[in-house]
Amino acid sequence: MSRCIVLVTSLLLFPGYLLAAEAVYRFDQSLSIEEGCKRAEHRLRREVLKEQCGSSVSGIAARLLSNTNDNYEVFEVEAFAGFSKAATPLKRKVRLLEMEKGTVLECHVRGDLFVRCNDAKRDENFGADFGHAITLDEYEYQDGDELRLKLHASSDMYLNVVQILPYRDEAQRVLPNRYQPQVKLDGGNTYDIPQNHAFVVRLPKGHQEVTEYLIAIASKQPVKAPEKTDIAGFFDWLLAQSSETRREAFVAYHISSAVKNSSKGLTQSLARVQR
Repeated sequence: MSRCIVLVTSLLLFPGYLLAAEAVYRFDQSLSIEEGCKRAEHRLRREVLKEQCGSSVSGIAARLLSNTNDNYEVFEVEAFAGFSKAATPLKRKVRLLEMEKGTVLECHVRGDLFVRCNDAKRDENFGADFGHAITLDEYEYQDGDELRLKLHASSDMYLNVVQILPYRDEAQRVLPNRYQPQVKLDGGNTYDIPQNHAFVVRLPKGHQEVTEYLIAIASKQPVKAPEKTDIAGFFDWLLAQSSETRREAFVAYHISSAVKNSSKGLTQSLARVQR
């Protein structure tokens, strides 16, 4: 059970601007208070971006959101619409509510957010279908499995692939790397990624299962995403790249210590191994 209310109470317009906002998120006791409040903060950032920068959410993100995967939608909205982060630590207030169907918790978050909208238009002739051009070989992985992407390049492009690790607040570039210092793809061809080595998924120490993300960035000119940064730092970099000359694709995958169903899946610590 969840509910999000966003109220923008002040706004100062300039290329990046500061605004005060608040959100309410209701949840049952299957979530911890910390997790419920984190989701309130994620929803706050996403809704403010959608309201201020005019973004809509893709069907993929909406389906993932329905499975309580709020992180993914924040990532996708930020890549297309703009970027937001708290100017100061957000204030939280939690209360217990007695409802007809039982007791629920409510986390109220408020504070000042810095918002920067991406106003550039997309070049419709460059990688228009890129968001749907990438598939994984599997979507459920065990520790030690190899992970491969298949990508159809509709235009000539350069490629970066960044791994997002929400549980460590970390973004790390996995392509280009020392085995492929530059990844240039010719339009009209389909590629296996990586091309001359393998990604090996690793379950982080202390975790029985995790969900991780890959973000592929296609660009007209060669650029390199930060080698390693926090998630906010990665989106700062992404927003600085002209949206006219780039495209993004998002893939979520799951890694566990044991296979839970017949389809294998996606996971990481993308360790690289020489072929």
